[in-house]
Amino acid sequence: QLGVRGTPELEPISGTFYGEVDPTHISYEVVRRAGEDPAVEVRLPKESPEGTYEMWAGLLQGDAASPTVRFRRQVERYTWSQGKGSFTVQIRVPPGTSKRDVALEFTPDGSGLSLSFDSDPDFGQFQGKFWGRIAQADSAWFLEPGPQGEPATFELVLAKKDPPSSSQGGCWWPGLMREEAAAL
Repeated sequence: QLGVRGTPELEPISGTFYGEVDPTHISYEVVRRAGEDPAVEVRLPKESPEGTYEMWAGLLQGDAASPTVRFRRQVERYTWSQGKGSFTVQIRVPPGTSKRDVALEFTPDGSGLSLSFDSDPDFGQFQGKFWGRIAQADSAWFLEPGPQGEPATFELVLAKKDPPSSSQGGCWWPGLMREEAAAL
């Protein structure tokens, strides 16, 4: 349950969540964004089966439906988007990058990857464990050249292996790598 009391002008927010949360890791802070009134930002870690991320229809039962999971995001090294059955990653790489420059290996069980580009030593080694497992045979990658002198785009399309986890819309990941959870 969540209960927030504000000033007399604000109605309290209370109710029952759509799913389970980890009460030991709930946090909140008052945020002030330019041009907006202060707001309370509450972080509620959802509890769901290992390797999945349950999608809720809203925050509180009885609320109007609005998914509480990100479908796309840009992080420092890449941009990602997802659907129920796939997760797509786009990485900018230097002009002239070819398929021979790509070093990509998946873990044998489809739970993670190791990626680097010979054409971009500054990118370094990118490795970690996914939020779920993938079907390697159904996953693919592409190189899209950019306009003359512009960076190319490496696109990795991962086929999610785990079946949808709930009746609320499928197997959703909060991000690509578990190690990046602090940035979410």
